[in-house]
Amino acid sequence: MLSRLYRENKLNLECFGGELNNQADYLDDEMVNKKNNTTTITIHFDQESNIDFNYNSDIGLVLNFVFDLLTPENVKQVIIEDNELEIYIY
Repeated sequence: MLSRLYRENKLNLECFGGELNNQADYLDDEMVNKKNNTTTITIHFDQESNIDFNYNSDIGLVLNFVFDLLTPENVKQVIIEDNELEIYIY
């Protein structure tokens, strides 16, 4: 699914370690409407694991890295709430 969204140019990728849902980021009705009509997929990596992730990599390298890790063996938890999907990889 993620790779198809990427190929169809329907995926925006942001790599960060800060707060995702900071309400101060949504300043007007247009921004709130966009957030409410967008699915957010957050992928959490276990920092104690041997996964070596470079947040400054080229977007294509980051997506290939993530696609390779999205296997049943690596995904330990998935949480779906409203328009948000959280995937935990260990």
